[in-house]
Amino acid sequence: MAQIHKSEYGDSVSWLLTDSSVDASMFVRGSAEFTLNFMVGDVPYVFFNRLVINPTSARGHGYGSMLMAVAMVYFDERRLTILNPMNPYDPARADDTLRFFQKFGFKDAKIGYFDDVTTGHLLQRLPR
Repeated sequence: MAQIHKSEYGDSVSWLLTDSSVDASMFVRGSAEFTLNFMVGDVPYVFFNRLVINPTSARGHGYGSMLMAVAMVYFDERRLTILNPMNPYDPARADDTLRFFQKFGFKDAKIGYFDDVTTGHLLQRLPR
């Protein structure tokens, strides 16, 4: 049975999912009772950094969705907006990656400075 562990340190939070043969992790900058250091205008953002599922054969079996569900509750409770400059490691799966994030409420965002420095999609998720 999969177990999820959360760690907070500095301005970051991470989740680690462990199962008998799978390791999955998620890392987000700007966490908890944050002194948020990511601001766009007067809106504080957390910065979605990474979601990793290993081995790659475990992708598509719900582990990433389990992590995302827990993380989205965490950020919703804190009323925080998430930025995700989506740069998939496997460009051939970019459409699948985009659909995955859209399933959790991420949408394309155009936010000033970030328009010029990201490639691919800049995604944003507002708290629910």
